[in-house]
Amino acid sequence: MYDGKYYRPNWRLFLKRRWRTILALIINSITLILILSEVLSFYFLFVSIAVSSLVFAVSKREF
Repeated sequence: MYDGKYYRPNWRLFLKRRWRTILALIINSITLILILSEVLSFYFLFVSIAVSSLVFAVSKREF
């Protein structure tokens, strides 16, 4: 494919490949952000449930 000497590259093919990689990177980053946000939302949900149950137990023990 590349025989050492300089030649003008096939820009259409280059852009096709580059767009495919750029699209894949964008999709991967979007899915990563979605997964991270879901994990964080579940974490905050469990933390809030634990804190509210702890507060409820403490308030029941005081009264």
